[in-house]
Formats: sequence, C-alpha cells, structure tokens
Amino acid sequence: MPDRLAFYWAHLLDNLHWGVLVAALVGCVALSIWDRTAAVLLGFLFFGWAIYSIENDIPDIEVYFIPTYLVLALAASVGLGLALAEAEHFLGRFPRISRRVALGRDG
Repeated sequence: MPDRLAFYWAHLLDNLHWGVLVAALVGCVALSIWDRTAAVLLGFLFFGWAIYSIENDIPDIEVYFIPTYLVLALAASVGLGLALAEAEHFLGRFPRISRRVALGRDG
C-alpha cells in the first residue's frame, strides 16, 4: 500500500501543478470551515475514488485517478476564488488602482 500511495502522489505531481495543489488545500480548509457538508461530500468522493483506484490491481490505473483530480480541481476553484476575493479586498484599499483593470472585471 505505501508503494501505491507513492505511485499516486508521483502521478498527482506530474499531472497537477503544485500551485493548484496548494489552492486545493486552501479550498479544502475553507470548505471545512464554511461549508462542512460540501467538504464531507468532496472528501468522501476523493477518498472513495482514491482508495478504490489504489487498492485494486487495475492494469490502466492512471485513468482511475481522473475523478480524484476532478475533486481536487473543485477544491482548487474554491481556494482560487478565495484568493481572488482577498485580492479584490486588498485592491479596494488603493483608490487610484482600478479594480476593473487589475482583476479584469466589468464593473
């Protein structure tokens, strides 16, 4: 089992950038604080698919990692949304910098 976990971790780092993984970690923490139900649902899906794909002896195992990457992408979107909200709040302190230009917004 430890060898398979290392195999999954190596594939995870090959397929996703470390910044996306950091954003996913921030998103998981934010979800566990603000929306515990969504965090439990995403955690159940992630660990269910991860354990299924790691534990079973599947010949083409890389295909079975894709659903876990999807769950991590959802968590990363929450983390990046939080970072964008913080950037918008930070830029609100500087009236000379247009938030519209800096964040690419219409209004």
